[in-house]
Amino acid sequence: MAIRRNPFHTLYLTEGADDVDLPPVFSPVLLPHVGPLFLPGNVVLKGMQGTGKSMLLSLLETNVRLAFWNNSEHPYPLAHEQSRFVGAGINLSKSLALKLNELIFSKDRDENIQRSQAVFSDFFNSWIVRDLFMSLRRLMTDGAMTQLRAIGITGNARSLDKAAALLSRDESCEFLRELKSAEDVQKNLAKRLRAHLDLVNSLNRDKRLPDEVGRTLTHAGEPISAATHALRSAKVIESDVSVLITVDQFETLLRKRQDDDDERKHKRFFDVIDDLIANRDRTVSYRLGSRPNALLEKSEPLRDYHDINLDAILQRSEHSKNAVFPRFAEDVFVRRLAVSDFKEIATVKKPMSYTFGPSPTAAKRAALCASQKNPEKAIRCDAGWPKDVSKFLTDLGKEDVLTAKLGEVWFRQQFTRQSKSPKTGKATFDPNEVFDRPWESKQWWKKERMALAVLQIAAANAQRVRFFGASDIIALSGENILAFVSICREIWESWGRTQAESRPTSKDERFPPFDELRQDAGIRVASAEWHKKIAASPQGNTLQRLIDTIGNRLHEQLIRDRHMSYPGANGLSFAKHDLESDHEVKRLLHDATAEGFLLQREHTPKHLSRGDSVKWYPHPILAPFYELTVPHTKEPLYLTVGKFREWLQRDNVLSPKSEDRARTNSGADRPKTRKQISLFGEDD
Repeated sequence: MAIRRNPFHTLYLTEGADDVDLPPVFSPVLLPHVGPLFLPGNVVLKGMQGTGKSMLLSLLETNVRLAFWNNSEHPYPLAHEQSRFVGAGINLSKSLALKLNELIFSKDRDENIQRSQAVFSDFFNSWIVRDLFMSLRRLMTDGAMTQLRAIGITGNARSLDKAAALLSRDESCEFLRELKSAEDVQKNLAKRLRAHLDLVNSLNRDKRLPDEVGRTLTHAGEPISAATHALRSAKVIESDVSVLITVDQFETLLRKRQDDDDERKHKRFFDVIDDLIANRDRTVSYRLGSRPNALLEKSEPLRDYHDINLDAILQRSEHSKNAVFPRFAEDVFVRRLAVSDFKEIATVKKPMSYTFGPSPTAAKRAALCASQKNPEKAIRCDAGWPKDVSKFLTDLGKEDVLTAKLGEVWFRQQFTRQSKSPKTGKATFDPNEVFDRPWESKQWWKKERMALAVLQIAAANAQRVRFFGASDIIALSGENILAFVSICREIWESWGRTQAESRPTSKDERFPPFDELRQDAGIRVASAEWHKKIAASPQGNTLQRLIDTIGNRLHEQLIRDRHMSYPGANGLSFAKHDLESDHEVKRLLHDATAEGFLLQREHTPKHLSRGDSVKWYPHPILAPFYELTVPHTKEPLYLTVGKFREWLQRDNVLSPKSEDRARTNSGADRPKTRKQISLFGEDD
């Protein structure tokens, strides 16, 4: 039996666009929501890892555009008015530009910062101008005349040489003097870039730039603007054609600048790019890929740049009948299958439902978690309850364990409420009401607690909640296309391993839909792999301890909440004004969000006196790993930042604040006997 290749084997399609046939698998679903990305004006494209930033920015690359032009079945997905641009770009990591911050040019701090910024600016300019000329030469060589005219390229090799000559006479490009051709400009810039990189890779022992480079360092953006003017003046491009400059991996610069030491190693380069945006040069438009919640300091949204937030676009709206992410995921799914050994599935109606089948109802999920011999084991009645009530709920558990669990919780809430009420001589609650199952008619009360009831049933039986079916996969993906593809890959791998080990008559041969156990196994592997990603991320050790603290404590809270008073406690909520009081905690939460390990949402608190609030949830793909509920219903767990910091300090995520250490070391306010802080006390 031939084993068919996993359609989702390659997770990152746009990491190396040159090595992937991108046109057939590119999804256009997000394009209507990011229009400004392809029009004049600066743009900051925000989104956590895995939201599709690289996929969208890849459309600005010349190689990708040519790949679409050469693919008759998949035309370039941008409208005509969005296609009139030429592009160039730099990847700050792959180009080694960030390595320049390791160099020390002067013992004087301020002088060293200024010199470093000047060297970085010149490297940035040289890279972009060289890439711009290379892109145009490539388009003129490999593009058809009709295609070039459609995007506003009217010149040829001769006019490109004329533009190079004009650029060589510009005051900002003194080092290009006497050059007369585009090829000469490219060679000169390549030599200049090599001089910079020799500083980094130790080939230059003196750590000094050659005099012809050092004395002609350029200001950030000036040669790029000059090159744009030259291209238009030489009629290489029409006057209305945009020049779009992509700064890839800018989010890395934003992340690192927050960890600057006294030398401001990363912030000094961040300032250079920030200045470019703030200057509002109308001849050039910059595109920055950015982490969420990271703000430029000198430039302002609307005035200096368009702010496109992919997280906000992809977030499922409770009242939306046309949510973006499910359509995005389905489109990616179909396109991957269409170019794979499973192309026959791509043509059926609702391919995801066909492949994975339906997700289980809450009742079925509960039954899968319960003991087959003693399903009533999950029903926990207190000793003080009426015996006939306990027997009724236990017997009900044998028939329908989920209904019985909800009945237990409903009775527990009523019984506890009565025991705490004043003794007025009149009963406020008749225990016999339980026999009529009043909780069955409480639609929202049930909906908010069903997922938690299933989780507690599973825990009581030392089982794990099962996940399978199309709806579960979408929910666990958490509006993150990388998480979605990861889940699909691991389900396929799980199925593939079974096929390799089984006989042709095996039950697992009956595909689709995938067997439920194979899906659950694949989902758990994907969840564990996402957890491993935490340690591999920047500040991985700290972030992993942070997410472990949140995940483990929320799991404990959910399992111990026998009253189900906080069924939404699979997330945390902080008042904004409180969060601002501890920038270390705030930054950790934001960093974990940027890497895709937490989801952040604005929300209105239950009590308005609390003020504007923000809630964070572990990414849903981590729910199987930490054994958490997935739906974000009801109120999250309300915490003060002080209490949360106690958690983090106890788990060695953060050290005590300096003032706390000073108070402890001085002996002031030190208690004679250390009292253990309750995990879930009143302030929890």
